Amino acid sequence: MKPYMEKISGDLACPWRVARYQCAGAKFDWHYHLEYELILQRDSMGQLFVDDSIIPYGHNTLALIGPNLPHTSCISNLLNGAHHSDTFAVWFNPLWLNEVVKSIPEFKPIEKLFCHAQQGILFPQTLAQAVFERLCIHDELSPMRQVNNLIEILILMAECPQVENLTRGRHLTWQEDEVAQHKLAKVAHFIADQFHQDIRIQDICDLLHMSASSVQRMFDKHFNESFTVHLNQYRVGKACQQLINSKQGIAVIADQVGFNNLANFNRQFRQFKGMTPSAFRRRFATGGQDKPR
Repeated sequence: MKPYMEKISGDLACPWRVARYQCAGAKFDWHYHLEYELILQRDSMGQLFVDDSIIPYGHNTLALIGPNLPHTSCISNLLNGAHHSDTFAVWFNPLWLNEVVKSIPEFKPIEKLFCHAQQGILFPQTLAQAVFERLCIHDELSPMRQVNNLIEILILMAECPQVENLTRGRHLTWQEDEVAQHKLAKVAHFIADQFHQDIRIQDICDLLHMSASSVQRMFDKHFNESFTVHLNQYRVGKACQQLINSKQGIAVIADQVGFNNLANFNRQFRQFKGMTPSAFRRRFATGGQDKPR
């Protein structure tokens, strides 16, 4: 199932948009767009689909999704005695965000936030509640105060220390220093070009002219995981994209993404996704609802 491109707004004079939706159910609307999207789900539970990931969600789920990142959600139950779900969506034009960050150096952490959003970010429920309270009053504010309200929301998210990645198939481009950025960019490009080949840590050592222990420390620091785990997660992410967007057999896909052993591929896939490749494909094919085999 290929995602379609949703056009939010091409008007740079309106660099952001806030919407509120209330519905009892949702169709499987697999799409992407050029804007960053902040989505807040309330009074429902279900599944959030973001690129190569399926994440269960509940009341007060707040996520930030980057441009060109396919996503949708599927409601399974309503909560808190509600007759419909309550969903807020805020879209930000990347050009406007860049101008805001460039004009105010103190907003540098917001740049990091939106770079991180390339992988999708999940925030804690406490922050979701704080954002909900701000969004509830948004329409009552003057245009000038609406901009200030959105900036306050961005600051809350940028300062939040407890966040989770929603997907692992993409690499961050922001880092705290130019040397680290250069090294990690080289690693990212190398893995993106060679993930289907037999890559070993020595290949990264040769690429960066670093020792194996230094490479491992780099992965531990910047990715909070070993090189092997990082590579396997990247390969599984690429496999998920193939499972969604093609009808090729699972064994073929496993080989294409660098797993020359089908049993190992199935084991790694289950470890990272919590389900088999077949179940993952069915989940998308049925719009989030598993059917009996």
